[in-house]
Amino acid sequence: MSDVHPRDRFDLIPAAPLETGLLDALERGRMHHAWLLCGVEGLGKATFAYRAARRLLGAAPDPGRGPLGARPDDPVSR
Repeated sequence: MSDVHPRDRFDLIPAAPLETGLLDALERGRMHHAWLLCGVEGLGKATFAYRAARRLLGAAPDPGRGPLGARPDDPVSR
């Protein structure tokens, strides 16, 4: 397990299908009021949640970091 806090992670490429699903729901206006994130420890649930929150709060996109990629220097990312 890494010593980096999920809040400080900006890359999560293995979750690209999940991230694409969230973006698709958002773009279609079909965003549900809650998403249940479950799985074993170390899977990336908290990292995904931080990435989704950054995008939903308006962080500048960084496509080089995956579908929900955000620029680390964006004020929303702090």
